[in-house]
Amino acid sequence: MPEISVVIPAYNVDKVLCKRAVDSILSQTFRDFEVLVVDDTAADESEFYKSFGDDRLKYIHNDSRLGLAQSRNKAMSMASGKYIAFMDADDYSCPTRFQKQFDFMEQNRTVDVLGTFYTANGKKIRLPVADSDIRFRLVFYDGAILMPTVMARAETIRRYGLQFPDSPVEDYEFYLSAVAAATFANLPAVLLNKIDHANSISVQKGGKLIRDASFAAQRKWQERLIGAPFDWRHRRSFTVDDWTAYHRQVADLQTRFPDLNDKYKRRYFNKIFRYIVRHTVRETNFRRALMKSDLPFWFKIDQFFKEQKK
Repeated sequence: MPEISVVIPAYNVDKVLCKRAVDSILSQTFRDFEVLVVDDTAADESEFYKSFGDDRLKYIHNDSRLGLAQSRNKAMSMASGKYIAFMDADDYSCPTRFQKQFDFMEQNRTVDVLGTFYTANGKKIRLPVADSDIRFRLVFYDGAILMPTVMARAETIRRYGLQFPDSPVEDYEFYLSAVAAATFANLPAVLLNKIDHANSISVQKGGKLIRDASFAAQRKWQERLIGAPFDWRHRRSFTVDDWTAYHRQVADLQTRFPDLNDKYKRRYFNKIFRYIVRHTVRETNFRRALMKSDLPFWFKIDQFFKEQKK
């Protein structure tokens, strides 16, 4: 039984990029793994994958179109490794990725889902590394882990029945479903090069579709995890009572995420504060002064309400 099962969904892939992606996996310094390519393309591409000449690569062709989420689920159900690593058919994994992730998971038995830093079209993307910071960003702010960098414990996936739902943001919903059960981490090392191009999944989905679906998923899981959250994105006016409700949410966050890095709390709270000020404060100069101020967040709120009472 291999230590790692690598899941690669494929659909109408660019064969030049796909060859580069698969080669980057087969040439890993860590050798004990299997590669499960689940192809959702109508045409059988088995000859292309046989050309790699590596018995560790297993090609599975869907008889009918399943979609990205169900193709990943199918591969996970077939995986025999202790760990399941994810990869896209047009990205590039650095040669030491599996070795570094395997060593980290073996040495940190409480971590269930491990991502890494990466580059996106040449730009280095840094992410939070601590579990509390990652979970907070997933539930309340934005994405904090990239699926093609992930290595997860197969035991955790099966124990909690973690699956990819049919959704425009299936990877984000997978993380959210794991928040209550799993422990997260990101390795602070660039171990994947992400390539966005005209046929890549992220480009084809479209920015607005992703944002709307992400927000809907975020709201759903906020309600499951902490009850009805303070709804600030769809409001155009705010009162002192609204802020009281908001303060309760903040207090609850402090309790649920005691080890949270202050940087992420400030970023999240200031994002809401800027939105509220933009849609509530009528006096332009005061609004600009508030939003550009380096004053502490709660001091800004006090200023805001003093001005509103005048």
